[in-house]
Amino acid sequence: MGTVKIVLWIIVALLVILLIIGEVFCQVSMSRRFKKGIIYKMRNRIYESQDVEWFQAHNKEKTLTSSRGVKLVGYLFEHEEEVKDWVICVHGYSSQALNMANYIKGFYNLGYNVLAPELMGMGKSEGEYVAMAGYDADDVMLFIDELLQEHPDCTIGLMGASMGAATVMNTLDKGLPENVEFFIEDSGYTNLWDQVRYQMKTIYHLDYLPVILAASHTVKRKYGYHLKDVNGEPGLSKTSLPGLVLHGADDDFVPPFFAERAYGLLNGPKEIKYFKGCRHIRAEHQVRDEYWKSVTDFLKKYSSKFKREAKG
Repeated sequence: MGTVKIVLWIIVALLVILLIIGEVFCQVSMSRRFKKGIIYKMRNRIYESQDVEWFQAHNKEKTLTSSRGVKLVGYLFEHEEEVKDWVICVHGYSSQALNMANYIKGFYNLGYNVLAPELMGMGKSEGEYVAMAGYDADDVMLFIDELLQEHPDCTIGLMGASMGAATVMNTLDKGLPENVEFFIEDSGYTNLWDQVRYQMKTIYHLDYLPVILAASHTVKRKYGYHLKDVNGEPGLSKTSLPGLVLHGADDDFVPPFFAERAYGLLNGPKEIKYFKGCRHIRAEHQVRDEYWKSVTDFLKKYSSKFKREAKG
């Protein structure tokens, strides 16, 4: 009897430990309150844009209500002359639209109007947690709908970096309108389960299935979805949209095997580019000319804007 009690206490203790791990995961990885602290500030400083003044001078703020009922903020960057071609630029984890200023300005200088949403729980958008692409794809669809209400004949390209790239990949299975012509994903994870497992193994040395399951269960209980629900892979395999896959070859935050997987799943027109010596979403900063040449070469093939210009 004593042995049975000991075993039961061990089981209870392990369950309590797993519950604590799940709560810690949600607080550290997803809580907005936590991200207002030092780590959030450090990450924003690391990725601080060189074009902050340009961003602040050219944006027009737009708001809408998210799929979860909170206010979201987005920023419009429109040319003075009439332009029908848009790119939606989606920022990454622990970030905000301002940190996408280099990308936004790059597409703007190529002649596109740009919409840069701020995802739930980040920037000026409301929300007490970061969804890690969990509900963000639904919110990007809302921004697309808003854009089409004002510009029904526009063309749209989707571009995302890191978690924003994961968000873009998750929209591919959401019934995108025909106005969407292409997508570009820079350093995104194709599914959240594998990304969390990789992070737990490399950062916390916790590559144990019960730990991942505990984290997933807590996310489901607190926020309404399992980690495996955030999966862009079905959409990648179904879409016929042209896709450009970009990734730093030395990325140790979202590893390059996700790029290989995304590219392999695509059945439509596709291109892939690895940037040697670049870590997580650093290619646009470190090898800017090479980066934008890859983007521009892709757009010349698959964007209506460049096709119209080629015809004169």
